[in-house]
Amino acid sequence: MSVEPTRRDFLATAPVAAAAGTTRLVATAGAAEKPAMLGGKKVRSEPLPGWPKFDQREESALLETLHGGQWFHGNGKNVARFEEAYAKLTGARACLATGQSA
Repeated sequence: MSVEPTRRDFLATAPVAAAAGTTRLVATAGAAEKPAMLGGKKVRSEPLPGWPKFDQREESALLETLHGGQWFHGNGKNVARFEEAYAKLTGARACLATGQSA
């Protein structure tokens, strides 16, 4: 019975291989191929899809907020609606949205 190596197995053996002064992957649980980062075959040849994905609903909500001038918790309802929806999505009792400046 062959067991496929897990990411955890690889991460546990990579420091051992580095300490031994070799780039060869230490065999774990019947591993037959090296990972891509050590010269093996890549799993993905195409780039991941772009992010974030949005549609007309997000675009119209953004424009409505921008044109309405009610951008923050003190004078608008959009932040409170977002907090309620995000809390419901994550199963939390409450959510507090914060902003980050560059």
